[in-house]
Amino acid sequence: NAENFCQRMSRFTKLRKAAFFILSNLFLKIRFTLSPGKLKLSIRNNRVRSSRFQIKAGGSVELQGMVHCAGRGHFAVSEGQSIQIGSNTSINYNCSLYGHVTIGSGCLLADNIYISSLDHQIMKSPAMPVKAQDRLYPKPSKPVYIEEDCWVGRNVFIGQGVYIPRGCVIAANSMIRKTIEKPYSIVGGTKQQVLKSRLEFVPPAALSASTDHIPYFYRGFEFEFLSNQTKVVLKRGEVGVIVMAKMNTSGFRLFVEGSEPDGQFSLNGASVKRNKDGIFKVVNEKGGLFDSEKAFFRSLPFFENLNLIFIKPVETIRIMEVELV
Repeated sequence: NAENFCQRMSRFTKLRKAAFFILSNLFLKIRFTLSPGKLKLSIRNNRVRSSRFQIKAGGSVELQGMVHCAGRGHFAVSEGQSIQIGSNTSINYNCSLYGHVTIGSGCLLADNIYISSLDHQIMKSPAMPVKAQDRLYPKPSKPVYIEEDCWVGRNVFIGQGVYIPRGCVIAANSMIRKTIEKPYSIVGGTKQQVLKSRLEFVPPAALSASTDHIPYFYRGFEFEFLSNQTKVVLKRGEVGVIVMAKMNTSGFRLFVEGSEPDGQFSLNGASVKRNKDGIFKVVNEKGGLFDSEKAFFRSLPFFENLNLIFIKPVETIRIMEVELV
Protein backbone atom coordinates (compact mmCIF):
# COMPACT_ATOMS: atom_id res chain seq x y z
CA ASN A 1 0.00 0.00 0.00
CA ALA A 2 2.75 2.42 0.89
CA GLU A 3 4.52 1.60 -2.38
CA ASN A 4 1.34 2.22 -4.44
CA PHE A 5 0.74 5.49 -2.60
CA CYS A 6 4.29 6.66 -3.40
CA GLN A 7 3.84 5.77 -7.08
CA ARG A 8 0.55 7.70 -7.27
CA MET A 9 2.13 10.71 -5.59
CA SER A 10 5.07 10.55 -7.99
CA ARG A 11 2.73 10.54 -11.00
CA PHE A 12 0.71 13.40 -9.51
CA THR A 13 3.88 15.44 -8.95
CA LYS A 14 5.01 14.91 -12.55
CA LEU A 15 1.59 15.93 -13.89
CA ARG A 16 1.56 19.01 -11.67
CA LYS A 17 5.03 20.07 -12.86
CA ALA A 18 4.08 19.49 -16.50
CA ALA A 19 0.89 21.54 -16.13
CA PHE A 20 2.77 24.36 -14.40
CA PHE A 21 5.43 24.37 -17.14
CA ILE A 22 2.84 24.58 -19.93
CA LEU A 23 0.81 27.30 -18.24
CA SER A 24 3.84 29.36 -17.26
CA ASN A 25 5.23 29.29 -20.79
CA LEU A 26 1.99 29.88 -22.64
CA PHE A 27 0.20 32.33 -20.38
CA LEU A 28 1.97 33.59 -17.30
CA LYS A 29 5.19 34.82 -18.87
CA ILE A 30 3.83 36.64 -21.92
CA ARG A 31 2.12 40.02 -21.63
CA PHE A 32 -0.12 41.24 -24.43
CA THR A 33 -1.54 44.60 -25.39
CA LEU A 34 -3.90 43.79 -28.27
CA SER A 35 -6.41 46.30 -29.59
CA PRO A 36 -7.22 44.23 -31.65
CA GLY A 37 -3.99 43.35 -33.47
CA LYS A 38 -2.99 39.85 -34.49
CA LEU A 39 -0.52 37.56 -32.73
CA LYS A 40 0.33 34.28 -34.43
CA LEU A 41 2.46 31.70 -32.61
CA SER A 42 3.26 28.41 -34.33
CA ILE A 43 1.98 25.35 -32.49
CA ARG A 44 5.61 24.20 -32.34
CA ASN A 45 6.65 27.37 -30.55
CA ASN A 46 7.00 26.74 -26.83
CA ARG A 47 10.00 28.83 -25.82
CA VAL A 48 8.69 32.39 -25.62
CA ARG A 49 9.20 33.73 -22.10
CA SER A 50 8.77 36.98 -20.20
CA SER A 51 8.08 39.02 -23.33
CA ARG A 52 5.76 41.95 -23.95
CA PHE A 53 3.72 42.25 -27.15
CA GLN A 54 2.10 45.61 -27.99
CA ILE A 55 -0.02 45.04 -31.08
CA LYS A 56 -2.35 47.84 -32.12
CA ALA A 57 -5.27 47.52 -34.54
CA GLY A 58 -4.08 46.64 -38.03
CA GLY A 59 -0.69 45.38 -36.82
CA SER A 60 0.54 41.81 -36.50
CA VAL A 61 3.32 39.71 -34.97
CA GLU A 62 4.12 36.24 -36.30
CA LEU A 63 6.57 33.81 -34.71
CA GLN A 64 7.10 30.61 -36.67
CA GLY A 65 8.07 27.19 -35.31
CA MET A 66 10.78 26.77 -32.68
CA VAL A 67 11.48 30.45 -32.11
CA HIS A 68 13.28 30.92 -28.79
CA CYS A 69 12.79 34.23 -26.95
CA ALA A 70 14.84 34.02 -23.77
CA GLY A 71 13.00 36.77 -21.92
CA ARG A 72 12.28 40.46 -21.31
CA GLY A 73 11.72 41.07 -25.02
CA HIS A 74 9.53 43.89 -26.34
CA PHE A 75 7.65 43.62 -29.65
CA ALA A 76 5.56 46.63 -30.72
CA VAL A 77 3.63 47.31 -33.94
CA SER A 78 1.03 49.85 -35.06
CA GLU A 79 -1.44 49.88 -37.95
CA GLY A 80 0.01 48.50 -41.17
CA GLN A 81 3.16 47.20 -39.47
CA SER A 82 4.22 43.60 -38.89
CA ILE A 83 6.98 41.71 -37.12
CA GLN A 84 7.82 38.31 -38.61
CA ILE A 85 10.39 35.95 -37.12
CA GLY A 86 11.39 32.80 -38.99
CA SER A 87 11.62 29.30 -37.62
CA ASN A 88 14.52 28.14 -35.44
CA THR A 89 15.61 31.70 -34.64
CA SER A 90 16.94 32.50 -31.16
CA ILE A 91 16.44 35.88 -29.47
CA ASN A 92 18.29 36.51 -26.22
CA TYR A 93 17.35 38.76 -23.29
CA ASN A 94 16.27 42.42 -23.55
CA CYS A 95 15.75 42.62 -27.31
CA SER A 96 13.38 45.29 -28.66
CA LEU A 97 11.73 45.13 -32.08
CA TYR A 98 9.56 48.05 -33.23
CA GLY A 99 7.57 48.64 -36.40
CA HIS A 100 8.01 46.65 -39.58
CA VAL A 101 10.74 44.03 -38.94
CA THR A 102 11.38 40.69 -40.67
CA ILE A 103 13.96 38.20 -39.40
CA GLY A 104 14.63 35.05 -41.40
CA SER A 105 14.96 31.52 -40.10
CA GLY A 106 18.02 30.18 -38.31
CA CYS A 107 19.19 33.56 -36.99
CA LEU A 108 20.85 34.27 -33.64
CA LEU A 109 20.28 37.53 -31.78
CA ALA A 110 22.32 38.17 -28.66
CA ASP A 111 21.05 40.28 -25.74
CA ASN A 112 20.29 44.04 -25.66
CA ILE A 113 19.57 44.44 -29.38
CA TYR A 114 17.43 47.32 -30.69
CA ILE A 115 15.79 47.04 -34.13
CA SER A 116 13.33 49.61 -35.43
CA SER A 117 11.77 50.66 -38.74
CA LEU A 118 10.84 53.98 -37.10
CA ASP A 119 12.74 57.19 -36.41
CA HIS A 120 12.21 60.59 -34.80
CA GLN A 121 11.92 63.84 -36.73
CA ILE A 122 14.56 66.31 -35.59
CA MET A 123 15.44 68.53 -38.58
CA LYS A 124 12.11 69.56 -40.10
CA SER A 125 11.89 72.44 -37.64
CA PRO A 126 15.00 72.17 -35.40
CA ALA A 127 13.83 74.75 -32.87
CA MET A 128 10.64 72.83 -32.26
CA PRO A 129 10.60 70.07 -29.59
CA VAL A 130 11.22 66.59 -31.03
CA LYS A 131 7.84 65.25 -29.89
CA ALA A 132 6.07 68.13 -31.58
CA GLN A 133 8.00 67.48 -34.81
CA ASP A 134 7.08 63.79 -34.62
CA ARG A 135 3.42 64.71 -34.34
CA LEU A 136 3.38 67.35 -37.07
CA TYR A 137 5.91 65.82 -39.49
CA PRO A 138 6.02 62.09 -38.77
CA LYS A 139 8.68 60.06 -40.54
CA PRO A 140 7.34 57.04 -42.46
CA SER A 141 8.24 53.54 -41.37
CA LYS A 142 10.99 51.92 -43.48
CA PRO A 143 11.05 48.11 -43.14
CA VAL A 144 14.05 46.28 -41.70
CA TYR A 145 14.87 42.89 -43.22
CA ILE A 146 17.40 40.42 -41.80
CA GLU A 147 17.90 37.36 -44.00
CA GLU A 148 18.40 33.77 -42.86
CA ASP A 149 21.47 32.47 -41.01
CA CYS A 150 22.56 35.83 -39.58
CA TRP A 151 24.20 36.36 -36.19
CA VAL A 152 23.75 39.71 -34.45
CA GLY A 153 26.02 40.34 -31.46
CA ARG A 154 25.05 42.01 -28.18
CA ASN A 155 24.27 45.73 -27.81
CA VAL A 156 23.66 46.23 -31.54
CA PHE A 157 21.50 49.02 -32.99
CA ILE A 158 19.81 48.40 -36.38
CA GLY A 159 18.01 51.43 -37.83
CA GLN A 160 15.15 51.91 -40.27
CA GLY A 161 15.39 50.77 -43.89
CA VAL A 162 18.31 48.41 -43.28
CA TYR A 163 18.66 45.16 -45.27
CA ILE A 164 21.10 42.56 -43.93
CA PRO A 165 21.84 39.82 -46.50
CA ARG A 166 22.02 36.12 -45.79
CA GLY A 167 24.78 34.78 -43.57
CA CYS A 168 26.03 38.12 -42.21
CA VAL A 169 27.59 38.52 -38.75
CA ILE A 170 27.22 41.82 -36.87
CA ALA A 171 29.88 42.34 -34.22
CA ALA A 172 28.92 43.36 -30.69
CA ASN A 173 28.36 47.08 -29.93
CA SER A 174 27.85 47.94 -33.61
CA MET A 175 25.53 50.49 -35.20
CA ILE A 176 23.92 49.51 -38.52
CA ARG A 177 22.28 52.48 -40.28
CA LYS A 178 22.48 51.41 -43.93
CA THR A 179 22.07 48.27 -46.02
CA ILE A 180 24.96 45.78 -46.04
CA GLU A 181 25.96 45.07 -49.62
CA LYS A 182 27.21 41.47 -49.78
CA PRO A 183 25.91 38.25 -48.22
CA TYR A 184 28.11 36.55 -45.61
CA SER A 185 29.86 39.78 -44.62
CA ILE A 186 31.23 40.28 -41.09
CA VAL A 187 30.52 43.88 -40.10
CA GLY A 188 31.42 45.84 -36.96
CA GLY A 189 31.77 49.22 -35.31
CA THR A 190 29.78 52.43 -35.28
CA LYS A 191 30.94 53.17 -38.84
CA GLN A 192 29.71 49.81 -40.13
CA GLN A 193 33.10 48.58 -41.34
CA VAL A 194 33.30 45.30 -43.29
CA LEU A 195 35.89 43.31 -41.34
CA LYS A 196 35.99 40.15 -43.49
CA SER A 197 33.72 37.63 -45.21
CA ARG A 198 32.59 34.21 -44.05
CA LEU A 199 32.86 33.03 -47.66
CA GLU A 200 33.08 34.37 -51.19
CA PHE A 201 29.49 34.60 -52.41
CA VAL A 202 29.75 33.76 -56.13
CA PRO A 203 26.58 32.03 -57.41
CA PRO A 204 27.28 29.27 -59.98
CA ALA A 205 25.23 28.34 -63.04
CA ALA A 206 24.45 24.89 -61.60
CA LEU A 207 23.62 23.88 -58.03
CA SER A 208 23.44 20.55 -56.26
CA ALA A 209 22.18 19.49 -52.86
CA SER A 210 25.56 19.87 -51.19
CA THR A 211 26.87 21.80 -48.20
CA ASP A 212 28.98 24.09 -50.42
CA HIS A 213 25.90 25.24 -52.33
CA ILE A 214 23.67 26.00 -49.33
CA PRO A 215 24.30 29.80 -49.51
CA TYR A 216 22.66 30.01 -52.94
CA PHE A 217 19.44 28.38 -51.79
CA TYR A 218 18.98 31.87 -50.48
CA ARG A 219 15.61 31.99 -48.77
CA GLY A 220 12.78 29.70 -47.71
CA PHE A 221 14.58 26.33 -47.73
CA GLU A 222 15.29 23.87 -44.94
CA PHE A 223 18.34 21.62 -44.83
CA GLU A 224 18.72 18.09 -43.54
CA PHE A 225 22.29 17.04 -42.75
CA LEU A 226 22.78 13.28 -42.91
CA SER A 227 25.98 11.29 -42.50
CA ASN A 228 26.79 11.20 -46.21
CA GLN A 229 24.50 13.75 -47.86
CA THR A 230 22.67 17.07 -47.54
CA LYS A 231 19.00 17.39 -48.41
CA VAL A 232 17.47 20.67 -49.59
CA VAL A 233 13.78 20.85 -48.67
CA LEU A 234 11.13 23.38 -49.68
CA LYS A 235 7.88 22.91 -47.82
CA ARG A 236 4.44 23.11 -49.33
CA GLY A 237 3.26 26.66 -49.90
CA GLU A 238 6.60 28.28 -48.97
CA VAL A 239 8.36 30.62 -51.42
CA GLY A 240 11.92 29.55 -52.13
CA VAL A 241 14.47 31.94 -53.68
CA ILE A 242 17.51 30.56 -55.49
CA VAL A 243 20.33 32.91 -56.51
CA MET A 244 22.33 31.85 -59.59
CA ALA A 245 25.09 33.14 -61.86
CA LYS A 246 24.94 36.22 -64.02
CA MET A 247 24.41 34.94 -67.58
CA ASN A 248 21.97 35.16 -70.45
CA THR A 249 19.41 32.40 -70.04
CA SER A 250 15.83 31.64 -70.96
CA GLY A 251 15.14 28.76 -68.64
CA PHE A 252 16.32 26.30 -66.02
CA ARG A 253 16.25 22.61 -65.26
CA LEU A 254 15.09 21.41 -61.83
CA PHE A 255 15.67 17.90 -60.50
CA VAL A 256 13.77 16.74 -57.42
CA GLU A 257 13.25 13.47 -55.59
CA GLY A 258 10.20 11.57 -56.78
CA SER A 259 7.70 12.90 -59.31
CA GLU A 260 7.91 16.19 -61.19
CA PRO A 261 7.07 19.15 -58.93
CA ASP A 262 3.87 21.14 -59.30
CA GLY A 263 3.27 24.73 -58.22
CA GLN A 264 4.38 28.21 -59.26
CA PHE A 265 7.80 28.71 -60.87
CA SER A 266 9.50 31.83 -62.18
CA LEU A 267 12.82 32.96 -63.60
CA ASN A 268 13.53 36.59 -62.72
CA GLY A 269 9.80 37.18 -62.27
CA ALA A 270 8.91 35.84 -65.73
CA SER A 271 6.40 33.02 -66.15
CA VAL A 272 7.90 29.67 -67.15
CA LYS A 273 6.45 26.42 -68.47
CA ARG A 274 8.02 22.96 -68.31
CA ASN A 275 8.55 21.43 -71.76
CA LYS A 276 8.87 17.77 -72.76
CA ASP A 277 12.61 17.84 -71.94
CA GLY A 278 11.88 18.90 -68.35
CA ILE A 279 13.19 22.42 -68.87
CA PHE A 280 11.30 25.37 -67.42
CA LYS A 281 11.32 27.83 -70.35
CA VAL A 282 10.25 31.47 -70.17
CA VAL A 283 6.85 31.96 -71.82
CA ASN A 284 6.00 35.47 -70.58
CA GLU A 285 8.69 38.02 -69.73
CA LYS A 286 6.32 40.19 -67.67
CA GLY A 287 4.91 37.15 -65.94
CA GLY A 288 3.16 38.74 -63.01
CA LEU A 289 4.44 36.05 -60.63
CA PHE A 290 6.43 36.96 -57.51
CA ASP A 291 6.39 40.66 -58.47
CA SER A 292 7.00 41.86 -54.91
CA GLU A 293 9.92 39.44 -54.40
CA LYS A 294 11.44 40.42 -57.76
CA ALA A 295 11.11 44.14 -57.02
CA PHE A 296 12.66 43.63 -53.58
CA PHE A 297 15.81 41.94 -54.91
CA ARG A 298 16.16 44.21 -57.95
CA SER A 299 16.23 47.20 -55.60
CA LEU A 300 19.48 45.84 -54.15
CA PRO A 301 22.55 46.60 -56.33
CA PHE A 302 24.30 43.31 -55.50
CA PHE A 303 21.44 41.22 -56.94
CA GLU A 304 20.65 43.47 -59.88
CA ASN A 305 22.22 41.28 -62.59
CA LEU A 306 22.08 37.85 -60.97
CA ASN A 307 19.51 35.26 -62.00
CA LEU A 308 16.76 34.59 -59.48
CA ILE A 309 14.57 31.49 -59.45
CA PHE A 310 11.35 31.64 -57.44
CA ILE A 311 9.53 28.44 -56.46
CA LYS A 312 6.27 27.88 -54.58
CA PRO A 313 5.44 24.16 -54.62
CA VAL A 314 2.03 22.60 -54.08
CA GLU A 315 3.65 19.75 -52.13
CA THR A 316 6.90 19.56 -50.17
CA ILE A 317 9.84 18.88 -52.48
CA ARG A 318 13.46 17.80 -52.05
CA ILE A 319 15.73 19.43 -54.59
CA MET A 320 18.66 17.48 -56.03
CA GLU A 321 19.97 19.83 -58.73
CA VAL A 322 19.23 23.19 -60.37
CA GLU A 323 20.83 24.26 -63.65
CA LEU A 324 20.49 27.31 -65.88
CA VAL A 325 20.05 26.48 -69.58
